[in-house]
Amino acid sequence: MRILVISDTHGDFFALNDAVKRHSNAEIVFFLGDGYKELCDVEALYPEKKFLAVKGNCDFFCPLPAVDIISTEFGKIMFTHGDVFDVKSTMVNIKRTAKQNDVRLVLFGHTHKKYMEYDDGIYYFNPGSLGRAGEEGKSYGVCDVLKSGIMTNFIKTL
Repeated sequence: MRILVISDTHGDFFALNDAVKRHSNAEIVFFLGDGYKELCDVEALYPEKKFLAVKGNCDFFCPLPAVDIISTEFGKIMFTHGDVFDVKSTMVNIKRTAKQNDVRLVLFGHTHKKYMEYDDGIYYFNPGSLGRAGEEGKSYGVCDVLKSGIMTNFIKTL
């Protein structure tokens, strides 16, 4: 299963739309918060596409949950913006929650920094920020999720 992982668009409708358009073969688009308005606008353009999303700390009055977990053929995938786990300071909280919920893949954003780690049987992936460049530039992620493991790719944009 190919998934598209996007976070922190912060109002950049065009960057989000371009990423979804470029990766039409992605079965699921995971949106990890901070861009609820443009997410709604892009979802309307792709009614055939499956979007799974959570709210970020800048998504005021957003009805989405802060954390969600789905079951797949690969195993459980937990996705969150990351602010509720204080990921800018520590990975301890998010790792504890992933372990307690028997999760195999954790997707998170919030830091605006790309991150990939495999620890104790769990993959952790942060695609960076698609809306605010920061020191690393704008980016998002594409992951191939298989029964045997995960192949992750960071996609850098202008």
